[in-house]
Amino acid sequence: MALVGAGGLAAAFSTFPLTLPAAQAEIEARLGRLVGAPVSVVGSAEFALLPRPSVILSDVRALTVSDGAAMQLDIDRLEADFNLLDALTGKAEIRRVTLVRPELGPAEPPVASASPAAGPAPATAPAPPPSGPSEDGRATLRALLARFEGLGELRLRDGLVRLPGMAGAVSSADLDFRWAGAGSPASLSGSFVWNGQPAKVQGQIDRPVPFFRGEASPLRVVMSGPSGEIGFSGEGTGADPLRLSGVLKLSTPSLSRAARWLGEPSVPDLGALALETRIELSGERLNLGAVQLDLGGNTARGAMEADLSGAKGRRSLSGTLAFAHLDLGRAFQAVAPVPRNVLDLQRPVRFELGRDLDIDLRLSAERAQIGPVAAAELAAAIKVAGGSATLDIGDMAALGGRGGLRLRFAAVDGHPALDASLRLSAVNMAELDALSGVPLPVSMGSADLDVTLAGPASSWGELLAGGRSTLSLRVADGRLRGFPAELMRTAGRHEIEATKAAPAQSFRTLTASMQGSGTRVRLDALAMTTNEGTSEARGVIDAHTRRLILSGTSQSRIVEASGSGSAFTSSQPIPFTIRGEWPRPVMTVDAPEAPI
Repeated sequence: MALVGAGGLAAAFSTFPLTLPAAQAEIEARLGRLVGAPVSVVGSAEFALLPRPSVILSDVRALTVSDGAAMQLDIDRLEADFNLLDALTGKAEIRRVTLVRPELGPAEPPVASASPAAGPAPATAPAPPPSGPSEDGRATLRALLARFEGLGELRLRDGLVRLPGMAGAVSSADLDFRWAGAGSPASLSGSFVWNGQPAKVQGQIDRPVPFFRGEASPLRVVMSGPSGEIGFSGEGTGADPLRLSGVLKLSTPSLSRAARWLGEPSVPDLGALALETRIELSGERLNLGAVQLDLGGNTARGAMEADLSGAKGRRSLSGTLAFAHLDLGRAFQAVAPVPRNVLDLQRPVRFELGRDLDIDLRLSAERAQIGPVAAAELAAAIKVAGGSATLDIGDMAALGGRGGLRLRFAAVDGHPALDASLRLSAVNMAELDALSGVPLPVSMGSADLDVTLAGPASSWGELLAGGRSTLSLRVADGRLRGFPAELMRTAGRHEIEATKAAPAQSFRTLTASMQGSGTRVRLDALAMTTNEGTSEARGVIDAHTRRLILSGTSQSRIVEASGSGSAFTSSQPIPFTIRGEWPRPVMTVDAPEAPI
């Protein structure tokens, strides 16, 4: 029976109706229709019946046009599978095409012959068709879909794609596209490598032909890799303008690494990102409603809107986010890490997010952390435009009072610069003192504080060396650390111990005005009023070495002379100087002058 069967198969093979030339011609015609250009087979051609009828072609080439640019398609090996019953009846209907190591990239320019006498020019690939108007991506996909109908399945193995305008190439592409035609759903699945990282993609359009005609169709797509995962589920229309409506989910373990993978290397490292939102896309306008955001452990709800048109070369993002807890210190550390040693002072500070993206976000937070400062009831705005970035905290509760902070990072004549201002009112000096690494002179009281800082900011070292600062301080009902009341009235040399456990004297009011250049601060005016009198001082302070040189006078309060009449006597001002390194300077009090 085996011999009889083998003989029957041999007889069938010898009279097989489908021939190799017919199959090859069908493949060339079908593939040429798919790519929209003539296809030529430079290598060999083989035909096999079992385990399924297939034709294997090597070194297949075609020239085509993409967005007006000549493109060349080179395929190392092409496998076309046919239906067995169709093959037995002589039909060459392709059911599946597999492209092994296909490469699509810019066409190589033809090489001119050295001289007319060199002989006939070698045969060249077919010339590309005339370039028509550049089509957008949807028009190209719609044309490919129309040419694909009837093919069934297209598989790519170890493919390489380099398109004009792409920052990199899609390599190691193993993709399967299936569509039975007519009203059947179309699906795409597989993997590829982009910017050195592998990724997987899976998507489906339930009604592909109506979708590109402008009718609504359900669609789903998920792309995942080491840098994160993005997924969309909803419906849309592929006509002009493109419309999508559905749920978008995005997650990545590192926002900066995901941005680098997508070709945006300047996004600060703000930590992991998880986003879920309802999107409405119409053309180049994108609305994100019911946003649920988790950025570096900071959770928020809100709504945003984006303009993807890139008008004047710029895109925009705006909206409102409400945080339960917001750690702004993480963002500061990502943009400008606080120096840990002298070498870190020279680390460049870069902020390039605003190169082609404008941002206008309104933020609110029940609780916030700004470095070591805990805040609440925070209302802020973030604006990025024209390469400059501004964080404006209009109001917050902090340090027992309220305040605001404004930071602006921009380029002045092409050089990075920082402009900052801090405003605090009715804050507790004890809380401010607890944050300081060095004991402050004023350890208690209710204070109003205004600080400004401006200067070049390509690095911390440049800012500390060239920054200009001002400080205005007003304190009521406080205590001055290290200066007991009797010390100011005792002539001689006194060593001051202004540690946290040092004695202090009470005062009613204290005001100070300072101006700084780099780490050198000039104390323009210091005035303090106590129950015993008043004191004034001015001088110079080095914020880096903590050395200070101050000179001033103290004067006891005016008292009425004993006896009758309207005569008064007043004490003479007592000069003093303070020199040394804080918190252990030396105070020298002169003897009071004799009355005239």
